[in-house]
Amino acid sequence: MTPILLLLIVAFFVLYVENRAASAAFALATAITIKVFPLALVIVPALRRDWRFMFWAAAWCSVLLIALPIICVGSSETLDLYRAMWTEHLSGIISGSMSHEIASEVSPGAYSNVSVGALVARIAAGEGFYEDPLPVWANTTQYLFDAIVIAAVALLGRGGFWNLRGVQPIKGYPLLVAGAVLFAAVPLMILAAKPNYVTFALPLMAVLMIETWRRAGREVVTGTMIGWAIMAWLSMILVEVPWNWLKLIGLMTWALLLLAPASLRLIRTVSVTPGDAPFDFRLRQNTIE
Repeated sequence: MTPILLLLIVAFFVLYVENRAASAAFALATAITIKVFPLALVIVPALRRDWRFMFWAAAWCSVLLIALPIICVGSSETLDLYRAMWTEHLSGIISGSMSHEIASEVSPGAYSNVSVGALVARIAAGEGFYEDPLPVWANTTQYLFDAIVIAAVALLGRGGFWNLRGVQPIKGYPLLVAGAVLFAAVPLMILAAKPNYVTFALPLMAVLMIETWRRAGREVVTGTMIGWAIMAWLSMILVEVPWNWLKLIGLMTWALLLLAPASLRLIRTVSVTPGDAPFDFRLRQNTIE
């Protein structure tokens, strides 16, 4: 499902820049139907106060998550399904007070979990754990990290992909950069992030590579690119090695965190000087789908 999610999110941002609200909302709603966490990306149109898109997103989510299940299995079965999903899974995962049975399914403290909360909980415990929920303090740390990421993207992107007052910016590149950064941070932000979610950083890596080429005036491969690629590759391999002390450090989490300085700096750069972009495209105005 990971490649499909990646394709849907990329489609969402491309269609959103084209101001094709209904199509963009359908792509995002489909991603949310597959996995709940793409809901975090709604922060982009929400900051832009794009009520037209929000309407379409709510409409498509209603169709995909409510209308279709009712048509297929019936209203009572659909209600029972969502009630069980909330009481047995989502409420415990969100609050951190999940049962041992659910914890054994989700494995929030597993060595393969990429999230920041899982990393600090494992380091504190001195080993991975598979049948217990994260400690309350680790859960709090995770949500604090999530809030910091969203606040940083919003504050640094102000004037680039959104404005607090007045007309919203029409330059598409700052919006794509902010979206790529936020999407790459998703594996660090959700409590049960598996190693395959690291591929969500691909759009951000493409943006950073293009920016490197633009500054150099030619297509080059830098030592930083090679070093990060090796680190990301090794982090995938280390999940399977028998040395727990090596898996404990969560190299995959650190590989994603290392992208943060350049990513956040790029958001601010394209927001302050949006005209200095490798692609001069604008959000289309008054497009009829």
